[in-house]
Amino acid sequence: MSGRRRVDVGIFFPWLCILCLSSASNAFAGDVRDFSTENEWNSTQINALGGVGHLSEELGDQFFSDPSLPQRRKAKGELQFGSMHFMYSRDLQSTVSDAREFQSGSQESDTEGAAKTVELLDKVRSLFGRKLTGGMNITALAFRGGGFTLVPYISSFVDGGADIPSWPRVSARADAFAGLGVGYGFTVAKWWELGVNVRPGVRAYAEADADVSAVGDFAGSASSSESGVDSSEFASYGTGFYVPLDIGTGTMLGKETRVNLVARNVGGSPAYANLQGDKPPVYPMRLSLGLNSDLWEKGQHRVSAGSDVQDLMGITAANAVWYRWQWAGQYAYRLGNRKETSLGLNAGLRSGYPSLGLFLDLYVLKLEGAWFTRETGYYAGQRPQQAWSFRAWSQMTF
Repeated sequence: MSGRRRVDVGIFFPWLCILCLSSASNAFAGDVRDFSTENEWNSTQINALGGVGHLSEELGDQFFSDPSLPQRRKAKGELQFGSMHFMYSRDLQSTVSDAREFQSGSQESDTEGAAKTVELLDKVRSLFGRKLTGGMNITALAFRGGGFTLVPYISSFVDGGADIPSWPRVSARADAFAGLGVGYGFTVAKWWELGVNVRPGVRAYAEADADVSAVGDFAGSASSSESGVDSSEFASYGTGFYVPLDIGTGTMLGKETRVNLVARNVGGSPAYANLQGDKPPVYPMRLSLGLNSDLWEKGQHRVSAGSDVQDLMGITAANAVWYRWQWAGQYAYRLGNRKETSLGLNAGLRSGYPSLGLFLDLYVLKLEGAWFTRETGYYAGQRPQQAWSFRAWSQMTF
């Protein structure tokens, strides 16, 4: 077998275990939009890469995207002093801008009566159909030494909007998680990695979904001693303690290409303890299959590409594969005296929508910006949402 590497059949055993576990669990079943809005972790670079997180160079992104990937990092150790990412949709930006404009106009204008009422109604009308989305992630003192990784983090996400199907309807969701990510990975035969992450933490979750008829019934019956409508019918809030478990495994196919299989929230992650209010929902299990490859490298220049088929067990509809199949490309340039990327251009396709991003290393601070589109409907092409995200972080290797 000169020039060819022997492949041990045993490397497929943990992959088969994960597949069997996912098949036995029903925790991932649910609305197809859960895939789009789930936000246990996100970042500017992941958004720019179309959702293909294992192509990101940032420690936290790799920790959450593939528990086995930190084993591939060349540096023996890394310390991230801090990282802050935030994203917002174009509709949210427009709404904030409209609110400021209306407030400024109302203070300066002496218009009264019908004209002012019409202006107010026109502003309210413009809110319908908008998707107001925002998110933020923060890490502090994330550390990796050898196969051990520690990532303290906070992740928050809000999503809401108003529509007019038959009755005006308002829906909103807020989801936040503060946890301590602990991971350990090891290498088998120098070319096959395994990694396990545990992320104990507290989740706060709130959701509201109501139309005019429901709110009207509640308001009308509030004064009655025999009220048949409770606010809990269209609103809920709760906090709970979670211990999510992630498993990742990857292997090299040749010198430049790597494939991985990742199970997030193995078996489905419920709240082990309900701390306040209603019990928050289960984090569904997500199984993804990914690939990344260094296509070209010369001197200080490198071009890479990657792909992910995400939420494999949720692909049931004929068009679901296009909803979950993501693509990414990356150009990286480093100065001759640097080991890390100095300038990076990221691009991707997320559910068929393009994304773009820029990365700049200023030695003591790394800055990123991204423009992307995410699908908020039931299938790709139904309800795209444009958004922007930015991140600043500081990290050193040793």
